[in-house]
Parts: sequence; structure tokens; C-alpha cells
Amino acid sequence: MQLLCLLIVLLFSSCGNKEQYTYAIKDFKRPLQPHLTNIVSKGIVMPENTALGNMATGKELLQLSMSEHPVLRSSAFREMLTREAFDDFKILMDHLDDTAMVLTDAGEFGTSYRTVSDDLLMEAEWKTGEDRNKTIDEVLTRHNYLRSAYTILQQIPAQEKYYPFIKDMATRRRNYNEDSGERGFEDVEYALYGLAKFKKKEDIKIIKERLLENNFRMDELSFHLMREFPDTAYLEVFEEYCRYRFYRSFGGTGIRPKH
Repeated sequence: MQLLCLLIVLLFSSCGNKEQYTYAIKDFKRPLQPHLTNIVSKGIVMPENTALGNMATGKELLQLSMSEHPVLRSSAFREMLTREAFDDFKILMDHLDDTAMVLTDAGEFGTSYRTVSDDLLMEAEWKTGEDRNKTIDEVLTRHNYLRSAYTILQQIPAQEKYYPFIKDMATRRRNYNEDSGERGFEDVEYALYGLAKFKKKEDIKIIKERLLENNFRMDELSFHLMREFPDTAYLEVFEEYCRYRFYRSFGGTGIRPKH
């Protein structure tokens, strides 16, 4: 019965999303249609789009933000963010739940998958610190599945109201799946760093266990964590890391050796 209820909820949720994104290319003026088709066929969100900048009115950009094609929605948002007529904060608040994946141009790094909402968060600017703080609050409390929820934790101070959300983010499983925008332990590292900022003794065990589990994936942020919030419990993490690195330096496969 519980499974049936869950499936019903997901079904209605899916239907609601489909009804929200109703605009097709044919719904736009003819001179614009070939450019929209070109964007969809390339399938990449570019830093800027000349056709949208020169031809799309504000009303048409709003309609494109409800297009059936995620790449058009994301492209429209990027153009909207360049126009003073639009409020970046309002755009964000209205579209944080757009979790469709888009391929974005990453310049010299090639391309990168993001959710439409993550792309919005990375490109938007805030007029006031209050708007920025409201956005952070909304993302951490209601949309902390987004990658932006993880990465922001390196930049903000510990605030008790966010503690349960950050602890959940630090302990939940997060896979590496480029197609879904998740970066596995690379994301979790930010959550562990955010959790360590609270300096709660009971969290040291959690942090240590997660670092040990992912010892061979640790990056610079993990070492920042152990240096800024030191504890003798982390000595085991260093020992395991050194053992792994030593093994690799002598031609090992990279798989952690047994003790």
C-alpha cells in the first residue's frame, strides 16, 4: 500500500511537471523558430545566444522558460539574467525545482552536465545580501539535493538552523553520475567540511568514517577540513591515505591494499 501511494504521488508529480512545460517551438514566431531548433539540435547551453539576445522579447523569454525543451529553458534564463527588466532573485525562487539535466559549455574544460536550477544558481547575481541569504536558505532547507547546496557550504559560516540539513547531506549516499549532475564524494566533501564547522564532538566519528570510506578519493578540501578542525581521530585517515599513496607510487593498481 505504501509503495502504491508513492507511485501515485510520483505519477501526479510527473504529470504536473509536464503540464508546466507546455511551450513547443511551433508556438513562437516564425523568424525565431529556426534559431530555437538550432539550439535544441546542438543541445548545449552556451554562455550567450545572439539570436535570443537580438530577437526574443521579454514575454517570449518568459514563455521559453516554460518550454518543453530544458536546453531552451536554460538558454532563456541565461538571457533573462542579462536584462535589467528581470529580477534574478525572483527567477531563482520560481525555478529552483527545475531539475532537468542540460549540457553546458564549460569553455576550455569542454562541457558539463547540470540541472537547469543549478545552472541558474551558478549564473545569477544578487542585488542585495538579503536576497543571497534567502536563496541559500531556500536551497539548503528545501532543495539540498542540488549540487549548489553542497558547494555553498565551503563559503558560509556554521548556522545552527542549518545543522540538521547539513548533517543529512554529509551522511546520505551520493553517487557519481555525470548525467544526473552528481559528483559522488566530491559533493560529500563539501558537506563534511560544512559539518566540521559546527565543531561538535559527536560528528567527528561520522566525518572520520566517511573519509576512511573514500580515502582514495579525497581531494584538497578534505585536508583543509583536518587542518582547520584537527582531532587525533583523523590520524587514522592520514595513515590510510599515506599507505594508499605509497602503494600507488610503487606501481600498484590504485586499489587499497589490505592492512
